[in-house]
Amino acid sequence: MSALPIPADYAKRRGIRPQEEARDLVEVERSPTGRSIRLIPEAARAWGAMRDAARAEGVVLVAVSGFRSGSRQ
Repeated sequence: MSALPIPADYAKRRGIRPQEEARDLVEVERSPTGRSIRLIPEAARAWGAMRDAARAEGVVLVAVSGFRSGSRQ
Protein backbone atom coordinates (compact mmCIF):
# COMPACT_ATOMS: atom_id res chain seq x y z
CA MET A 1 0.00 0.00 0.00
CA SER A 2 1.40 3.41 -0.90
CA ALA A 3 1.62 6.34 1.49
CA LEU A 4 -0.93 9.10 1.18
CA PRO A 5 0.41 12.33 -0.34
CA ILE A 6 -0.25 14.39 2.81
CA PRO A 7 2.33 17.14 3.42
CA ALA A 8 4.24 16.79 6.71
CA ASP A 9 3.07 20.26 7.80
CA TYR A 10 -0.61 19.71 6.93
CA ALA A 11 -1.90 19.77 10.52
CA LYS A 12 0.12 22.86 11.43
CA ARG A 13 -1.04 24.77 8.34
CA ARG A 14 -4.66 23.87 9.09
CA GLY A 15 -4.42 24.69 12.80
CA ILE A 16 -5.19 21.11 13.79
CA ARG A 17 -3.95 20.23 17.25
CA PRO A 18 -2.95 16.67 18.13
CA GLN A 19 -5.52 14.92 20.31
CA GLU A 20 -4.87 12.27 22.90
CA GLU A 21 -6.29 8.87 22.08
CA ALA A 22 -9.39 7.95 24.10
CA ARG A 23 -8.68 5.69 27.05
CA ASP A 24 -11.94 5.61 29.01
CA LEU A 25 -14.28 3.67 26.73
CA VAL A 26 -17.67 2.08 27.32
CA GLU A 27 -18.99 -0.86 25.31
CA VAL A 28 -22.42 0.15 24.02
CA GLU A 29 -23.25 -2.98 22.04
CA ARG A 30 -21.94 -5.45 19.49
CA SER A 31 -21.88 -4.74 15.77
CA PRO A 32 -23.80 -6.98 13.37
CA THR A 33 -20.49 -8.83 12.86
CA GLY A 34 -19.98 -9.31 16.61
CA ARG A 35 -17.29 -6.67 17.14
CA SER A 36 -17.41 -4.67 20.37
CA ILE A 37 -18.59 -1.10 19.76
CA ARG A 38 -16.96 1.23 22.27
CA LEU A 39 -17.45 4.97 22.75
CA ILE A 40 -16.29 7.60 25.21
CA PRO A 41 -18.83 7.93 28.06
CA GLU A 42 -20.37 11.17 26.73
CA ALA A 43 -20.90 9.65 23.28
CA ALA A 44 -22.20 6.42 24.85
CA ARG A 45 -24.86 8.38 26.76
CA ALA A 46 -25.85 10.30 23.63
CA TRP A 47 -26.01 7.07 21.60
CA GLY A 48 -28.21 5.44 24.23
CA ALA A 49 -30.59 8.41 24.31
CA MET A 50 -30.82 8.55 20.52
CA ARG A 51 -31.29 4.78 20.22
CA ASP A 52 -34.02 4.77 22.88
CA ALA A 53 -35.84 7.74 21.32
CA ALA A 54 -35.74 6.04 17.93
CA ARG A 55 -37.00 2.77 19.41
CA ALA A 56 -39.93 4.65 21.01
CA GLU A 57 -40.86 5.77 17.49
CA GLY A 58 -40.59 2.24 16.11
CA VAL A 59 -37.17 2.76 14.52
CA VAL A 60 -34.31 0.37 15.20
CA LEU A 61 -30.84 1.90 14.98
CA VAL A 62 -27.89 -0.43 14.52
CA ALA A 63 -24.41 0.70 15.50
CA VAL A 64 -21.81 -0.52 13.05
CA SER A 65 -18.68 1.29 14.22
CA GLY A 66 -17.26 3.09 17.22
CA PHE A 67 -13.87 4.17 18.50
CA ARG A 68 -10.87 2.87 16.57
CA SER A 69 -7.36 3.29 17.88
CA GLY A 70 -4.82 5.13 15.77
CA SER A 71 -3.06 1.86 15.03
CA ARG A 72 -6.30 0.19 13.91
CA GLN A 73 -7.49 3.20 11.94
